[in-house]
Amino acid sequence: FDGNPCTDDICDAAAGCVVTNNTATCDDGSACTDGDVCSGGSCAGTTISCDDGDPCTVDTCEAASGCKHTTLANGSACGQNQQQCWGGLCAFVREHGSHEYLLFAQKKPWQEALTFCDDLDRHLVVIGSAEENQWLVETGAPLTSDSGWAGLTDAAEEGVWLTPTGQPAQFLSWHPNEPNNCCGGEDCLVYASQWNDGGCHVPRPFVCEVPTDCGALDCDDQNPCTDDGCDVTVGCTHVANTAPCDDSNACTTGSACVDTGCVGGAAV
Repeated sequence: FDGNPCTDDICDAAAGCVVTNNTATCDDGSACTDGDVCSGGSCAGTTISCDDGDPCTVDTCEAASGCKHTTLANGSACGQNQQQCWGGLCAFVREHGSHEYLLFAQKKPWQEALTFCDDLDRHLVVIGSAEENQWLVETGAPLTSDSGWAGLTDAAEEGVWLTPTGQPAQFLSWHPNEPNNCCGGEDCLVYASQWNDGGCHVPRPFVCEVPTDCGALDCDDQNPCTDDGCDVTVGCTHVANTAPCDDSNACTTGSACVDTGCVGGAAV
């Protein structure tokens, strides 16, 4: 016996060992083939397809382990219309003012979109003006969507819309009768030409944003109880301080900043 599963071995009294090829099923030892069968005394299968349909991966196959999908580096070309791979997803990259925007057609729940943007050293878009909102709607409409998740939530306190870092919203553009917290579970902002609140669990398109030039931003919030700065990964920052301040009350003294507000001291 020759130990080959693709041959039938017998011993003939007149001819001695007789080896005949068969067409039995077999295993060629490669994870990159399927439907292995014997042919011509050898085991061979049909090469499998490792194409995952994702333009942001390089698809290969290793005999020992099978398909392998390697994520392309951020900024690599993908898809059509000059899209780029970011975080393994294809995005339309656009600049407006002093910000860069990554517009994603793929849908994610609000928290997943927030974390995804954070992992890219960006943040879920926080819209600061009517002009920015209009640009985002008009730019997104032909590419991904004219609406999607933005980085405001009132999950901490109903009706108080804050950024994920706890900063008060600087701009709001609600549709009539919105926000309405329908069914008691709409705590995340859906931007559009006019906004509404939506259930945070619903997958939607989203936009990641990052300032491209801190020097172009005016981060002065006119509040003496915050220290204003800029981080190119998140934009303007406003950190509460404990500086002396004027609470505009002539009946108090020693006023000081507490939680971004001026609190009167002892009564005179």
